[in-house]
Amino acid sequence: EVLDAGATQLSPGPLQARLMAVAALVRAVGCTSDVRPFAERAVAAADDVGDPTARSLASAALARAMAYALDFPAATHMSARAIAFAADDPTGLAARFQPAALCVMNNFDIDDLAGARALVAEGRRSVDQIGSLWADSFFSVQAGLIAYDELRIDDALAESAAGLAGAESAGVQMPMAWLHSLEALSAARSGQFDRASAALDRAMACMADCRFLGIDLATLAEVIIREGNGDGDAAFEHLADMWM
Repeated sequence: EVLDAGATQLSPGPLQARLMAVAALVRAVGCTSDVRPFAERAVAAADDVGDPTARSLASAALARAMAYALDFPAATHMSARAIAFAADDPTGLAARFQPAALCVMNNFDIDDLAGARALVAEGRRSVDQIGSLWADSFFSVQAGLIAYDELRIDDALAESAAGLAGAESAGVQMPMAWLHSLEALSAARSGQFDRASAALDRAMACMADCRFLGIDLATLAEVIIREGNGDGDAAFEHLADMWM
């Protein structure tokens, strides 16, 4: 709301376009119902003024909105646009927002692990270069998801531990539930059900006020834990409840 109010009080120009783009990013991360139309307006405003920072961030938001609508070819195109504008931004501001951290989720949606790996690697290089330490824990989650999908469970657990340490050091709260959920899922997959249950409890505590980051991994972890404990019916019911 603060970003929206600021944007409406400004005349059309780079600053207004950037505020709209950041507001679109917030909606994309939160998966709000109005994310696509808002992101489309943000992209149009950014294109009108030709500001590369706004164009990158608005494109990243629209890419995620398109993926939510299962429009994966368009999402892939818009992700590439976001990354390209960030690379060409002479101010370096777009890179500080780490659009790759959002765009890489589109690669997971289409099982493009090679593309996801490339974006995570590029994002981590950017973190090293410009010091966006807040983003490193997000890339830990994503690297951990790649490891999990490739059945490198020990690597997934290592990424969750590194990400949690980094998030705590940087004072970043948003990825904490996601990281605990990754630990829970990975531990459950390796049969460490006590560790998985403890990590799941921590994840759910983090999600008490905000459930959009990590709820998918937490759900899968709980299903595996219940099934591993011999309660297949409860596992099915939990999955069905979350799906509905």
